[in-house]
Amino acid sequence: MIPTVLLLVIIFVIFFTLYLIHTQEFYNKRSFRIPLVISVILPITIYLTAYKDDRLKLIFFSLIVLYYTILLFAISKIYKKINTAFIKNGWINKKFENKEFTQVHWDGDIASEWPDEKASPNYSWMDNLLSFLLLILPLLLSGIMTVI
Repeated sequence: MIPTVLLLVIIFVIFFTLYLIHTQEFYNKRSFRIPLVISVILPITIYLTAYKDDRLKLIFFSLIVLYYTILLFAISKIYKKINTAFIKNGWINKKFENKEFTQVHWDGDIASEWPDEKASPNYSWMDNLLSFLLLILPLLLSGIMTVI
């Protein structure tokens, strides 16, 4: 059996690796197989390796990758429609018309290293909001499910 704290660290490392390094890649390719496979394998692995008393809470927390994948999939399906509607209403500048979602990294040194930064150098407030939600919502949902 693996200690609970170590399993939590492993879950966090997996989630933040997917979020920080692979989000834009998954979105651009519209390929969600890798996070879906991780979403299935992670709870099973947790079940098999966690102490019996902590299994249920850790399994609920390991669903963080599933929540992230569902949210990213939803963004890939509705981003352009919402972006177009916001441009028509004047909530987003017209220079962002026909633009795809671009994940925003708030550290300026990191953002300039991403290849998609050249394709879309300007981020709208909606990109900032969705990038923030991709980070916060899975954490909140996992935390809520773990407490309940």
